[in-house]
Amino acid sequence: MERTDRELIEQMMENDMRLKRLYEQHDKIEKMLERFQGRVFLTSIEQREERDLKKKKLNGVDEMMRLLAESRQNFNQEGEQRAA
Repeated sequence: MERTDRELIEQMMENDMRLKRLYEQHDKIEKMLERFQGRVFLTSIEQREERDLKKKKLNGVDEMMRLLAESRQNFNQEGEQRAA
């Protein structure tokens, strides 16, 4: 996730509880994934857990990006309406 997207999400989540929940879940998963970093060997159970966490994190990022795109589109439409 790009820095500008992260900053926008942080601003928007004050008013959007879905976005706030997704962002908090994203941070929680990142912290959970940290325990696998730097390890030379992971058991098959740990590998599966890491893979599942990465998928869950990616799904959350996809949903946050969808909400951002939706918000940007609404913002642009409002601007066009005001200009007309």
